[in-house]
Amino acid sequence: MRAVARGQRIAALFADASPTAGRLDLYAVLANSARSVLRVGRTTLDSDCFPSFTPDCPQAHLFEREIAEQFGVRPEGHPWFKPVRFHGSYRPGHDAWADPPAKRP
Repeated sequence: MRAVARGQRIAALFADASPTAGRLDLYAVLANSARSVLRVGRTTLDSDCFPSFTPDCPQAHLFEREIAEQFGVRPEGHPWFKPVRFHGSYRPGHDAWADPPAKRP
């Protein structure tokens, strides 16, 4: 994440599933507070995993965990991978955890 290294921050990182195409798009919103600029990027995933941004950009960690829980895709290399809210994937048949962790009391 070169932009983050240059002082921008991740304002949002989220996914959106296309109900007709069966694909998953990842969106990143980067904020440059010094210039009052937002930048948006998008990519389409071709599998149920993607390289984690978290090792190089710790601020992405919770966003990636939420995306994994919501859509059943796995951020490969995420250093602290676990559910956020412990709910099922929005995409039936897609689960980022082969054996989901037990719910905490």
